[in-house]
Amino acid sequence: MPTLRVGVIGNANVEQQSSTANSRPMPLNAYGTDGAVALDGSADGAVALDGSADGAVALDGGTDGAVALDGSADGAVALDGSADGAAPPDENACGTHDQPGPQLVVDTLGPPGGVYEGPALVERSTADEMILGFALPTSTADAAATTAMCARLSGLSPMPILPLAAKVWLSKNPAGNSPCMVEFGPPCPWALTVRDQQGGTILFGAALDTTMSSGVALTTADQTSAPIATGTMTPICVGANPLCPWAAGNKVTYLAVEVQGDTPVTIADSQTATVRLSGVDYSVRVTAQEVTVDPSGCMADYVANSQLSVDVQAKDLQSLINTLEVSSASVGAACW
Repeated sequence: MPTLRVGVIGNANVEQQSSTANSRPMPLNAYGTDGAVALDGSADGAVALDGSADGAVALDGGTDGAVALDGSADGAVALDGSADGAAPPDENACGTHDQPGPQLVVDTLGPPGGVYEGPALVERSTADEMILGFALPTSTADAAATTAMCARLSGLSPMPILPLAAKVWLSKNPAGNSPCMVEFGPPCPWALTVRDQQGGTILFGAALDTTMSSGVALTTADQTSAPIATGTMTPICVGANPLCPWAAGNKVTYLAVEVQGDTPVTIADSQTATVRLSGVDYSVRVTAQEVTVDPSGCMADYVANSQLSVDVQAKDLQSLINTLEVSSASVGAACW
């Protein structure tokens, strides 16, 4: 009797004959007994999508499935983290945290490095950015020898709005951009404070420390640049590093930091609290995160950035702004 050849699977020819009595119907399981792959998980299927007994991989996590996506008893890995799944480290175990570092962003026109402590003039002030112009001394022998500098401040939402040409007192370390800024490298410590006058009341400021030893950029000895000092840091939670959570050793330790106000206040990472300093109330935001890298590493260009930072702003800022002296000098020529 003539036959119609349908196809060749593996070493077997699959045929469908024209006679009902002697025919071998083409099975719906994609080639049946001799089929290399059976979509219904029948006895000869190398892979069964329904997880039946002969399937090497069962997507429903059945008895014979090597991997179960629903985390059932026989699954080696469960994406839902159920009892039988070998779940990866939980990057959400410590809840939601901010990216480390101050919210205030500083970019400076002028030579890098140095330290500045002196007057500054408001060259521009909007809800998006503030530009402060100042003259950086370049010679200890000649007080008149200076370099015009401009610091662009942004990142706060909104930025404080100061009157154009208002006089403020600026403490900035480094005076210019950090000389150690490199692409894919760790951030460098810095500190900045804006006061209403020399030795006066702090309006706002920020500082970043990357040593994580005792807050080097935030110690009392550096108060001419940092807006506030910090003390003891206490671990509060250890979670997986969200940038490379696949290795158990890639960890982030989140810390609580003692902020040295008139009365010390302990603030946890990514939190904001009120701290009274010299009789004035300030909103102080802290990030404190210590990163540990597994020996197996992370991404090729990943740099472990352990950081302690503070953002400080007077709670009654507008009242302080209203007292600022405004210069008659022209502004805007030397900056952006």
